[in-house]
Amino acid sequence: MQVSWLVLIPPVLVIALAFITHRVLLALAIGIVIGAAIVANFSLYQTIAIIAHNIQAQFELANMYTFGFLLLLGALITLMGHTGGTIAYGKLIKKRLTSAKTSETASVLLSFCFAIDDFFSILTVGSIMKPVTDSFKIPRIKLAFLIDSLAAPLIILVPVSTWIAMVLMQLEKGGVSINSADQPLILEDPFAFYLQTIPFIFYSFIISASVIYIVRSRSSWGLMNTHEEIAHETGNLFGGESVPTETFKSSNTATGTLLDFIFPLASLISFVVIAVLYLGDSKLFGGSNSLNQTMQQTDIFLALLIGCCASFILSVLLALARKTLTVSGLPVLAHGGYQLMKDSIALLFLAWTFGTLLKNDLHTGDYLAQILIGSVSSAFLPAMFYITSLITAVGTGSSWGTIAVLVPLAIPLVTSFTNVTTPTSIDHIVLLLPVIGAVFAGAVAGDHVSPIGTTTIMTAASTEANLHAHIYSQLPYALPALFATFIAYLIAGIMMPYGALISCTVSLVSGITIAIMILMLINYLTKKRQI
Repeated sequence: MQVSWLVLIPPVLVIALAFITHRVLLALAIGIVIGAAIVANFSLYQTIAIIAHNIQAQFELANMYTFGFLLLLGALITLMGHTGGTIAYGKLIKKRLTSAKTSETASVLLSFCFAIDDFFSILTVGSIMKPVTDSFKIPRIKLAFLIDSLAAPLIILVPVSTWIAMVLMQLEKGGVSINSADQPLILEDPFAFYLQTIPFIFYSFIISASVIYIVRSRSSWGLMNTHEEIAHETGNLFGGESVPTETFKSSNTATGTLLDFIFPLASLISFVVIAVLYLGDSKLFGGSNSLNQTMQQTDIFLALLIGCCASFILSVLLALARKTLTVSGLPVLAHGGYQLMKDSIALLFLAWTFGTLLKNDLHTGDYLAQILIGSVSSAFLPAMFYITSLITAVGTGSSWGTIAVLVPLAIPLVTSFTNVTTPTSIDHIVLLLPVIGAVFAGAVAGDHVSPIGTTTIMTAASTEANLHAHIYSQLPYALPALFATFIAYLIAGIMMPYGALISCTVSLVSGITIAIMILMLINYLTKKRQI
């Protein structure tokens, strides 16, 4: 098909329907059908064939490993509730945490501790913090906001995260290589190049600072404030709506102890780390790879599945031995895990199908890049790539897909802008650092606020928050960071002639300051209106 403005209809339609109908599954399904019809020039037979092809593409091993991990994790969470471990943990932590502020701070700190994989961080922190925040009457959408804001935005900053292989692969596709035989545009080790872009991933730093300020200052407004007031007055953590049917109930009669909570999570983390290192041929297991090489070569999705499977089996055996679980209770775990994760798996499956259609058939990202970037001054390239990346990620719901589209496009474009002879070093084309940083920042920012973003969906599942309420409530809190990040990239582009260090420092400090000042102003006006 010829790429035209029609390729924008499916993502715009999906986002609009998601907000209007509050039914993301329906919106995604309609988007897939409309998108396939556009590709097929509205031929019924071809439309069905394209839909079938894109659905079939989702049955790759990585996706199946992810679904298996989610189901097992759901069963593990159910087990912790069934044995009374969740209640035991809640009682202990409530003695240590004295207020809503300290419990929210604990959630933030945990997100920093688990910043190795976005799904892993979201599901683990959600499981740990739900009983804690519930005890302090913190609404589920507030917990969802804290977890979602510090998932993908933090992972992109960590050089040993599960994202590193994807990031380095896209940099290589864009023309970054240390091997001159590859005929690169930038003669640089991709990992070293990535490390230099980290300070320019402004959104991650700005949203992190914003979250910390919001928690410590007790800022509250909009739908979030409404939910917080209802939770404080009535104890209802879902904005006054009926409490969702629980997939499991914590056993009040089981003699659960802290071991029933800590062992499943500790073993999960341990086995996932071991699986990551083993599958990546780490030197620690007799292999030949360094930690960086291990993270590049490991199969993170298989590692998550293996780690969760091992943890679940051992946790079940421990529960059976301690008589906090009976053999007849095993089907309850399977049913609970399925009920906990079924909606998320369905949403992820459709979101991935839609993302594949946008990327491979409609080429929406390429079209957006062409119309948004166009002919602009090199000083404005970081800001333009940030906006392009942000819009693409919001529309597709995929940070990885956005990075895969824009990084290979950005490097040749910036190289041509500077008119340098290639291959060249990054020292001769430092503008690439804020540009690629802007692509990364826009991708994680868009995924963060997108109604069809994978991290958005998983966060709602992890916290058992209403997906629509989570989307609506977190957007006003993220907007100051989104705006401040745009201003930071404008400053970065203008300041690049003064050097990367000065440009980065001035831009980042300005961005954080702007975001905090906006949050302070909104909080002040909200409190003044309430007086």
